[in-house]
Amino acid sequence: MSDSDLENSKAQTDRRDGRGSAAVMTAGNGSAPSNGSAGGSATKRRRRRDQPTVVRAPDENGGLYEYVDPEYLPPKGVPAKDWVRIPRRTGRLRRMIATFLLTVGMIGGAVYGAVWFVNNRLYPGNVDSQAYLTAVANGTPLDGVETIPLTIEDNATLTDVASQLDREGVVPWGPLWRIWAQRDGIDTVQAGDYVFPKNADADLARDILALGPAAAQLSQFNVPEGLELASYPNEVANDLDWLSDADVFGALASGSIESDFLADTPDGRTLEGLLFPATFEVNTDEDAVTVLQRMASEMTNKTIELNYSAAAASYPYVERPYDLIVMASLIEKEARTDADRAKISRVIHNRLAEGMPLQIDATFLYCVPNRQPGEVQAEWKNLDCPHNTYQNTGLPPTPIAAPGEASLRAAANPSADPELAEARFYVLCQLDGSHCFSNTLDEHNALIDQAKADGVLN
Repeated sequence: MSDSDLENSKAQTDRRDGRGSAAVMTAGNGSAPSNGSAGGSATKRRRRRDQPTVVRAPDENGGLYEYVDPEYLPPKGVPAKDWVRIPRRTGRLRRMIATFLLTVGMIGGAVYGAVWFVNNRLYPGNVDSQAYLTAVANGTPLDGVETIPLTIEDNATLTDVASQLDREGVVPWGPLWRIWAQRDGIDTVQAGDYVFPKNADADLARDILALGPAAAQLSQFNVPEGLELASYPNEVANDLDWLSDADVFGALASGSIESDFLADTPDGRTLEGLLFPATFEVNTDEDAVTVLQRMASEMTNKTIELNYSAAAASYPYVERPYDLIVMASLIEKEARTDADRAKISRVIHNRLAEGMPLQIDATFLYCVPNRQPGEVQAEWKNLDCPHNTYQNTGLPPTPIAAPGEASLRAAANPSADPELAEARFYVLCQLDGSHCFSNTLDEHNALIDQAKADGVLN
């Protein structure tokens, strides 16, 4: 580019900027250059962003000269009059837009990531919530769903429950689930047993807790009154199909079943007569020891209800509450009607008070465990057996069967009928199972003959 072109370009630039020539030589004495304004103030003015850059440099004579940034000069071969430099304002705008878009993208990505994270923690599984809740309500498992049984303890807070759900793998993040549940109005949880699907949705876990503890799968079994302990295994196992006879035998022999009366038994462990006969409901996962322990505990409860301690203390010939259970077992085996229980109890009490042998057939039959049903042989009365009340006075050392509540009550409360105050004997005399009572042996023998004549006895 020629010097004249350069000079014209500088002049043109200065005209746009309101200055004089584009380059001004400055004397060595440092006086301010003259550019159309006083005192060199133009050199101190703030340059607008769309103006060309002015470069200052020392010359060889020690002075300063200014020239326009070559970026603003026309390309080589282009006349200055045809050259217009467009300011960079459009580039700055593009940068601002790009920055804005980048910021919006970053914020949007962060929000999306947060939403994905929370949603993944609240709704991680693919269990059909409605189908699962229906299965829970019906007490039936849902096929193909891995479940987690969980017990909520008494007084557990929602924070405790959330931690438990997290720890057991029910929900992915307990703290977040707790906040979610509180938002939905769940503040407390009912204690009990629950069944959750693994990785449950937050709403499903909440709904399961709202339903309350899962209904236990129960099964019933019945042990009739008057049953001897040797028959318990078969009776219990017949009703509870997850238990076998061997399971029940093993539980009876294990020494694991507790009773308040075991200390009064001859060997300290026999459970004869100490397992209350009734119909029970048990969970289908209970073992034999747990099932039998229910019966032992119920017997203790019944004796407490009937105030056996006070009753035993009121009879001088009864040493302890256990003796009343033994007496109740005799009543259970002898009585065939409810009306006779208290009457038979009165005869037993009268004989014990006088020291008479009880002479109850059921006691020597107990000494023959392998007898056939209904089989009775006269010579069995002579058996040398501690339970045989024909050969021994007082009560047998243990019960001979499981007494029910009615017999337990009768043992503690014998009949107060004045006509039975002196009764010492009774005999089966009616086809409906009723007994006749008498005070003397002669009266008793006469009643026996009449019962035979009526076809009641053989």
